[in-house]
Amino acid sequence: MAIVRFMPLLYAAALLPDHPRAAEWLDVMSQFVDYKLASNTGPDGGWSELFSYYDASAPTLLHAANILDRMGRLSPASRRLALDLAVLPLRFQSPEDPRFGFRAVPCWGHEGRANFGQWLPAFRLAEGSDATLAAGLLWGWHQSASFAGYHDSNFNVRCAAYAAGKPAPALPEVAALLDSRWIPGLGVAMRAHAGDPNETFLAYRQGYLISQCDDNQGDFVLFSKGAPLVDMSLFAYP
Repeated sequence: MAIVRFMPLLYAAALLPDHPRAAEWLDVMSQFVDYKLASNTGPDGGWSELFSYYDASAPTLLHAANILDRMGRLSPASRRLALDLAVLPLRFQSPEDPRFGFRAVPCWGHEGRANFGQWLPAFRLAEGSDATLAAGLLWGWHQSASFAGYHDSNFNVRCAAYAAGKPAPALPEVAALLDSRWIPGLGVAMRAHAGDPNETFLAYRQGYLISQCDDNQGDFVLFSKGAPLVDMSLFAYP
């Protein structure tokens, strides 16, 4: 939560560039964003908290990365971490759930089911440097926007206008991002036949990134042939 609470200093530096302390604020917040990305993001994008808490802080770092990028202050290392962090929910998006009619991110065990509003700010960050990743983020937004979460005071809602005229990419354009992979510290996502009615998906939670979710080690979710076979999560907190 400190990420969200401290970020207004960066907004002030961007909105009031003629303030006598704006340069100082920008220096401090550039270092703060570098630190928070490095200390909370594991290899290949694993986030330090479970997905149900991802939305409370990770999208705010992506907003900050966009601001720093526009001001020429985003370091290459932080850009890479931010993009890894942005694509993480895409890797764990379930097949379309017939109960709700959209893809969601299953948060395992007692943590519910989530969707996030980080897609479009992340799309903007990736658009100029990684066309495949940008397409994947835009595709993810189209797949899940009907149930997007906005823990960040509606910043992402305002980004919806950025998608105007940007139709969903075709699945072959993003299929490489829907592979099976281990996310160190977090768990594994295994997928076959992405986009097919017989799509199979396994999300397994195991790793050292356990902030606020110690009890979820070993939880898993399994979808196959268009149905959730092992769900292990409710629509929200029990």
